[in-house]
Amino acid sequence: MRNLVLLMGHCHTGSRFLTKLLHAAGMELGNEECGWVGCTPGQEHPLLSQIGNTLYREIAGIVPHTPKEDRLALLRTVLNDYRRQADLNNWNVFGVKNNFFIDPKVWDIISPILFEIWNDVKIIITIRHPVDVHKTIGISDWTLDTTITSFTRTFELTKNLVGGGKAKLIVYPDTFLNTNNIKELVEWTGLEWKPEFGYLFDEKEVTNRVTKEEKIEFARLYPDAAWEYKELCSLASEKKEALNEDFVDIKSPKKKVLAKGRKKSGNK
Repeated sequence: MRNLVLLMGHCHTGSRFLTKLLHAAGMELGNEECGWVGCTPGQEHPLLSQIGNTLYREIAGIVPHTPKEDRLALLRTVLNDYRRQADLNNWNVFGVKNNFFIDPKVWDIISPILFEIWNDVKIIITIRHPVDVHKTIGISDWTLDTTITSFTRTFELTKNLVGGGKAKLIVYPDTFLNTNNIKELVEWTGLEWKPEFGYLFDEKEVTNRVTKEEKIEFARLYPDAAWEYKELCSLASEKKEALNEDFVDIKSPKKKVLAKGRKKSGNK
């Protein structure tokens, strides 16, 4: 059986690091530019990235809209070729990282084709505290508000995929600091966890640049975004108490509405 893996997440949320880890464990990252074998860890598939980037830029109004039939035909071709190469090269686990597919409007366009051709795909989504993301970006005109807008835009899609059992959610760096959690994820993809992978988990690779005080201030200034982040973290781990210290006295109108909805429907 061949396992297909799709990693999605905003920039600076640990998706590249996770791809590097899975590649070390044996996940293939083949694409045409490197002859389908021997690709650089963390490298996104160039054609899939081009498709996602173009769709995202058109939806955002950055570039004029053009007929997307050609790009969707290319998407079909790439996904079919990737599976065919896996059979030819006997890849048990192969995958791709794409940070554009996490955009809800891009996802609406590509997901029907993705699930048609890669119907058994294992999806992994990475998230990181918005303040932590902002502190790592280093782009002068990319404000914290921009980072938060980008995060909240993907909240419903992420919640639905994870809550519906179609995806696993990874919180960077929290998940990587618990060996059992990351070992379970690696094995879920069909790969074997080895103790020597521990060399990846040093302070240079797994970092958290946001303090607890900054998280508290973030929750005060952006209560809805803080609540959404907490909700996703709760989905990412059964041990919810391990994440609670980051969320002190978060109160959001959204939380109250959700609580009422659950009570009305009889859910606990």
